[in-house]
Amino acid sequence: MPLTLTSSSAGHFVRVVDAESRSWVAVATVIIGDRDRAEEVVQEVLARLVGRWAKIEGLDRPGAFVRRAVINEAISVHRRQRRELVANERAA
Repeated sequence: MPLTLTSSSAGHFVRVVDAESRSWVAVATVIIGDRDRAEEVVQEVLARLVGRWAKIEGLDRPGAFVRRAVINEAISVHRRQRRELVANERAA
């Protein structure tokens, strides 16, 4: 099922992303240690949240909600990377 936003919701989404995406990528880069992967994390989070944007935009600080989701996902990615590294070291 395709995701659709009203024109006002879409405009709000774009404004929030334009205003805050650099800081989301920056915080994810600090956690993950890889800017390219951090950009992917931000895109994945935005893709998940766009379908719920009508609710998110009603929050006092929707950008902060997205930031928290980015941080949570970046931590998950970092943990997966660390587990893979440990597993590879043990296998070697």
